[in-house]
Amino acid sequence: MCRYRVWNKLLLGGIVLGTMMWVLATTPTVKDFFSGTLVFTYIVLSIGSLLFINGILGWFGIFKRGVFINF
Repeated sequence: MCRYRVWNKLLLGGIVLGTMMWVLATTPTVKDFFSGTLVFTYIVLSIGSLLFINGILGWFGIFKRGVFINF
């Protein structure tokens, strides 16, 4: 059951990060992103990054120890 939580965090974080990078790459808001006016984008990228890192660390914990880490 915990293994699915780790994979869900990993996949959800990757999807959020990929979607936001795609949106930034295909719209003319890159200048606004680097100027610091897109606060919502920073929040969504932060949440996606934290989910992805949490999923990677959880996967490493499961792989290395062979036990489930319940976050």
